[in-house]
Amino acid sequence: MKRDPQLGMSLLEVTVVVMMILVLSAIAIPGVVSARNSYRLQIATDAIRQQLYLCRQHALVANQLCSIQIGATGKSKIDTNHNGTFGDGGGDGIPADEPATRLDLTDITLSSADTPIVRRFTSRGEVSWQDGPENQSITVIHAGMKRVITIQQRGAISIGDELPAN
Repeated sequence: MKRDPQLGMSLLEVTVVVMMILVLSAIAIPGVVSARNSYRLQIATDAIRQQLYLCRQHALVANQLCSIQIGATGKSKIDTNHNGTFGDGGGDGIPADEPATRLDLTDITLSSADTPIVRRFTSRGEVSWQDGPENQSITVIHAGMKRVITIQQRGAISIGDELPAN
């Protein structure tokens, strides 16, 4: 049985193919990481916006002032009995974290990471200005980038563009 010397690849050919794969990977990986971080920031801000809308809807349905407490990692509770307290989900408050707590948001930081953020919506779905107008935005920070969630007086919630966090 004779072997054809042209079968298979030489070590040089394999090395060239591996080097081309490494070069293409070096070009693509930073873009993928950046896109992943951007997407993660977008998911976190959308989840917090949904929680704010849920609290606003609860205030409209109950026709009473309704508050939401958002923790440092985006977990939140809604005051369902309208007494200003946030329980552990067993009566005083219900967790409003439908989309957010299923995600791992441990590396997401809010603008006031030390204390929970509390927002109040009136029975008309408007923002209660108890905390002052300067407190009606929430900054979400991840991987050196930030997005600002703005709550307008009439209850509309908007998300700003992605900007550097510094």
